[in-house]
Amino acid sequence: MMKKNILRSELNHVSLPLLLNSLLGTAMSVIFTAMIGRISSDAIAATEVVDGLVYSLVGILGAGSLSFNIYASRIQESNPRLFQNYFKSILFLNLLLGGIGTLLVMMLLPELLAHLYHFKGETLVLGISYGRISAFKLVIYVTIFSFSNQLKVKKKPVMIVTAGVISSLAHLLMALAAFAYLPKSKQLLGLGVASMFSLLMECGLYCVVLRKGLRMLKGIKSSQKWFLLKKSGPLFGQECLEGTLFSVIVTALVSRLPFTIFTGYSLCLVIVKLAQSAMFPYANSQLILIGEAFGKGQSNKLRQLPKLTAKVTLASYLGVSLIVVCFSSSLLPLLSNQSELIHQAMEILPVVLLFFTSQLFFEINKYSLQAIGKERQTLILTGMVNGLVVCVLLVLQLVGLNSLMTILWGLAINYLWLSFLFSRFYRKTIQNH
Repeated sequence: MMKKNILRSELNHVSLPLLLNSLLGTAMSVIFTAMIGRISSDAIAATEVVDGLVYSLVGILGAGSLSFNIYASRIQESNPRLFQNYFKSILFLNLLLGGIGTLLVMMLLPELLAHLYHFKGETLVLGISYGRISAFKLVIYVTIFSFSNQLKVKKKPVMIVTAGVISSLAHLLMALAAFAYLPKSKQLLGLGVASMFSLLMECGLYCVVLRKGLRMLKGIKSSQKWFLLKKSGPLFGQECLEGTLFSVIVTALVSRLPFTIFTGYSLCLVIVKLAQSAMFPYANSQLILIGEAFGKGQSNKLRQLPKLTAKVTLASYLGVSLIVVCFSSSLLPLLSNQSELIHQAMEILPVVLLFFTSQLFFEINKYSLQAIGKERQTLILTGMVNGLVVCVLLVLQLVGLNSLMTILWGLAINYLWLSFLFSRFYRKTIQNH
């Protein structure tokens, strides 16, 4: 019992500041959704698709930072110089990949919105304008990943929260000014610019916090770029499957449903993200702690961490979901003033929250398996299951059976199936370790 309490304290020490940062980010997202919901339904659709695309690409291009977490956590105490080498290498890689990603989004966005998502008229115009501003966030986000992940591995999450709080307050002030003083036709673009400048501020704050470490990099080689890129290959593939071949295709299928269902679903996803606030902070912290435990051969810790993380994140998700469903008639009008949209979101919210519970188990077991160096196996399993589920969903679309329920069932089956496979491989590996 004592060991479990110590482990829980260690997990909470790393996770709780990150959770606070996540909650702050989610609160900001809710506020901006409320602003966008008062602009137009076109603005809601445009931001849901563009932000989803950008965040998917951020996940793909920033996958190398996860590789840094896995391998740097094993040597930070025993070999500080190699740790700095890893940091300089991942910073270089992220800047390069982020810059390439920004250029690609700028060039390909109009075609993607018009042909993949079937955007037309005002929705297409808004999507392109907002998307070209949001494209610059790619390179900023992955640079922030490089800085924040170094602090995560060193278990200094309070500094991450400090940078997040300051930049979020600046973001809020700029967004409120844009919403209050710009004409309605320019408000969405103003919100996009506010978001980009707040990220630049956050990046600058990290440079201040890490100034001593950054100066030390002058005498450090960045000779681990190829090693991290090679180890990140399966992680890039994993994020491509989840963020592109799965998430983007699912969003595209939902966008082919009646427009009110699509916008109502988009509104529900804001609530889902709020309920999932604990998921990624705890999963990331678990990855670092499992990486350390695996390097030290601490088998009991390896067995207990996924279970503990699952209990905490599930309790948090169910608690928030229950509160939101009970008070949905009061909460959803805060996100939009369009009565038809609110009514649609209220109808489907409980079902959407229920089906997205499956993602919690998927993420926790995925991070666990990746933390012990099984990135390739994770990728192969994800590719097989994602491919099968997407094929079934596309066939249902072709025969006219595409509906929100079939898509949600596809999501849940995908996540639960993969969660079972990841958990099985993880337990088998640590037994033989």
